[in-house]
Amino acid sequence: MTSAIHIPKFEYIAKGKALEVYSRLPPTHASDYDILKESLLKRFQLTEEGFRLKFRNGKPESGESSGQFVARLDNYLMRWMELSGVANTYEGLRDFVTKGAVHTCIE
Repeated sequence: MTSAIHIPKFEYIAKGKALEVYSRLPPTHASDYDILKESLLKRFQLTEEGFRLKFRNGKPESGESSGQFVARLDNYLMRWMELSGVANTYEGLRDFVTKGAVHTCIE
């Protein structure tokens, strides 16, 4: 269920890519929170596929400790699994890892 909302002055507080996303939506979509949210998440790759890529392609950032890097990768993995709808069980994790291996083989 979508919820229509009035987003007063969103165009005044949004910047850069977020403003581009907002301004390219039809007015009826720009005022619908769920559609706007989904559009922004896709644009900033905060989706299942985006977190998969962040996890798979993650590299330590300049000045980042190994512990910080591991924590960041863990966050990417947990969000990827959450957005993938993985069951929080051994079997769910096993299926997730297996599907990930298949996906890697066919890329």
